[in-house]
Amino acid sequence: MSGIGSGFSQQEILVQLTSEAQRRWGNDRAEQIKTYLENTAKQIFETENSLPVPEIEPGYFQ
Repeated sequence: MSGIGSGFSQQEILVQLTSEAQRRWGNDRAEQIKTYLENTAKQIFETENSLPVPEIEPGYFQ
């Protein structure tokens, strides 16, 4: 799951997270944590799309 969120839509991120959850814990558990996966996909997508531009990043990030 390296690079999850890199240019993907929120729905694509959710599909990746759900697929990984199913692989690791099975379909039943993936269904039980569906809300958590949806929230995580939303947060990854929002973070990916609201990063500061390099010109305004604090110096220690450069």
